[in-house]
Amino acid sequence: MRTFFALDLPAQLKLDIDSWRSKTLPPMPSSVPAANFHITLSFNGKTSEAQLDKLQQGAEAIKSPVFQVSLNNMGYFAKPGIAFVGMEETPTKLLALHQKLQQLSQRCGLQVEKQTYCPHVTLFRNAPSLPAPLLEPRFNFNAERFGLYESITRKSGVIYQPIFEWELERSYRPRAI
Repeated sequence: MRTFFALDLPAQLKLDIDSWRSKTLPPMPSSVPAANFHITLSFNGKTSEAQLDKLQQGAEAIKSPVFQVSLNNMGYFAKPGIAFVGMEETPTKLLALHQKLQQLSQRCGLQVEKQTYCPHVTLFRNAPSLPAPLLEPRFNFNAERFGLYESITRKSGVIYQPIFEWELERSYRPRAI
């Protein structure tokens, strides 16, 4: 199976991004379905059952606080032809979580990507360069959990099936009475 760690987006945010995309960008045949919107934390690739068990055990031990994500710019990866919504500034807590998961994947014997991490939500695949959107993206959400997903290819397209999910740590402060 092919796996990856990711931040899932809240359902309403997926719908909001999809609506924004349809209103501000030209239609493309290679649109990513809104149900597949996510932010990859670490791509693991081909994963055995034994590696899956180690990933689950290792992820359970990871401590990371809740953090806010602002999707506020458009980007384009020319070589794969991917248009995306990204971040002007990547939260340090997101980078730290990414690094912890990359290290876990490496310890489990998986080949992780060596390129610079650029967290994003893919809007189109195999796309030509797009014009600037009519309205800049302005989406925010609190990352409260991360998951391990399986990428499944079907005739109808790719789906991302959650396998495990973990809560990020909340910092509670008692209120004075």
